[in-house]
Amino acid sequence: MSRLFFGAAAGAVAGILGVIVHAGPVNHEWCGPIMAVLLVVCGSWFSCETGTPKAGVVYACVCFAVTFVLFFYPPGNDVTALENSFNSRLWLYTVGLAALFPPAAAYCFRAVRRHGNSRN
Repeated sequence: MSRLFFGAAAGAVAGILGVIVHAGPVNHEWCGPIMAVLLVVCGSWFSCETGTPKAGVVYACVCFAVTFVLFFYPPGNDVTALENSFNSRLWLYTVGLAALFPPAAAYCFRAVRRHGNSRN
């Protein structure tokens, strides 16, 4: 249970930081989304390694929920920024996929490892 709570807390922090970082520097449009995706993927992988893939899924759900809330509800309310900013739309489309990739990969690797061990 504490591992799931850790995944939720880490997901909330990563969601907040991702919303801040995704804008990136003005001169380099791609720098912000790449840093934000790497932040979310690394956090998701860390929560999978310290806990279970379930902790990674909780991380992903909380990260996406925090991002959604910060974009569409006060105090952030960046709906007007979504119409004008390529980075904001890209971040909303990729945050869920980036957060779910490590738990899915961990689940697949564990399933392959179990299947390989059952043959011996």
